[in-house]
Amino acid sequence: MATHTHFKTQTVLVVDGASERRKAVEQTLTCEGFEIVEVHYTECLVGIVEKHRPDLVLLQLATQSSTVIAIVRLLRAAGCGVPVVILSPDIDDARANEALEAGADAFLTASTSPRILVAHIQAIIRRVGFCAEELAIVV
Repeated sequence: MATHTHFKTQTVLVVDGASERRKAVEQTLTCEGFEIVEVHYTECLVGIVEKHRPDLVLLQLATQSSTVIAIVRLLRAAGCGVPVVILSPDIDDARANEALEAGADAFLTASTSPRILVAHIQAIIRRVGFCAEELAIVV
């Protein structure tokens, strides 16, 4: 079985208006070796994603879930395939289902432990990387 070694630093685009919460997440991800790009607003997010080409977008917004879901739909409608993880202050099945159907890759509560958040992010990036490698082999 082949071992995959990644030499590229993985970049996470963190979108959150609450600087205290954003800094805590950024510190956790930085300690785990991720490069962080901060965004304090959602306007022009598609352009920001195209410019920075992150490995994953982490939306941790305190706004209504409908806004977050609209952002995911906007990214997907623009053809942006970057993985999206949503951190929500609370969770219910209907919101989580709607977000996942809109194209989010994970929907977690903001109270998710840093260790589990990092594990989700690493797993999603790894899965996307393996899919890209398979496409390169097939083509």
